Amino acid sequence: MDFDKSAQVQSFTDPRFETVSELKAVQNATNWALHQVNDSSYVFEFKSKMNALSPDLVKSLHDWIVSNPGIKISLANDGRAFSAGFDLTWFLQAAEEGRFSDVEKWLYQLQASGLALRNSPSAAALQGYALGGGMELAMHCQTIIAHPEATLGLPETAVWLIPSGGGTALMRFRSQGDAKLMTSTALFIISGGKVSAHQAKKALLIRDSDKIAKNPDQLLFVTLNASRERTMDPIWTPAPPQLSSMIEDGIENLRKSGDIGDYGVILGQSIKHIFTKPSTYEEALEMEREYFLQALGKPMTLARIKHMLETGKPLVN
Repeated sequence: MDFDKSAQVQSFTDPRFETVSELKAVQNATNWALHQVNDSSYVFEFKSKMNALSPDLVKSLHDWIVSNPGIKISLANDGRAFSAGFDLTWFLQAAEEGRFSDVEKWLYQLQASGLALRNSPSAAALQGYALGGGMELAMHCQTIIAHPEATLGLPETAVWLIPSGGGTALMRFRSQGDAKLMTSTALFIISGGKVSAHQAKKALLIRDSDKIAKNPDQLLFVTLNASRERTMDPIWTPAPPQLSSMIEDGIENLRKSGDIGDYGVILGQSIKHIFTKPSTYEEALEMEREYFLQALGKPMTLARIKHMLETGKPLVN
């Protein structure tokens, strides 16, 4: 209120501190919303519990990107987490009902969404937890801006699954050519690694070109205005001959230290195979889906998923 003029005047939001909720919502679904920044820029918001991904959310994201080529798309929200990963309830119910073809379809859609983001002027604003499938989507964006206190990771092995939204293949691609780096990267995935934003570049979850926001209150603003350049298509190079034995030694050390059990060794072998056997990026994506479905079909995996959903903590079995 302007008391000198005895009239109400409009207050203006400083765009540097604008939040997603203050943007114009042009589509609003149960667990996602689309906000317009301007005619050539939009924000896709996850708004489920802990911003977990669901099949319909991922499909909606993919369909919008494919239908709007060349339009800037930013993944961002105002929640406590960018995304806690894929909603495990969907996988559990599908596995218990024997609907593995549905699971494969969901994984394919998640991988396709990542590829669509890579080929679009895309960005992701990471805050809180950026984990699992949500992190995999962000990794495919042309740029990432991370809150300095964000936690990033691919912790799927905590429930005896593997990153299958393109994350395992992409981590293999980012580390290729250096047997020691490839080994440490594979073991990071096998152990379900999570790191701070400041450690994420060393862990290869983000690239040298990605940024950590200097002012956390400007995370969205910096993301919307970040430069976006199409990343090159993965050019797959053969695994070094010694890589398989190096990863084997690392898996055995994890078993001896108690970080993984006998079942974890089996899962580790799947990740080792994705790092050593594929001759193309596309073949690695196929192996992600194959090994995910194999793991999901095991009673030990379902027991872990149930325990995680009930307690929020991993089950040691």
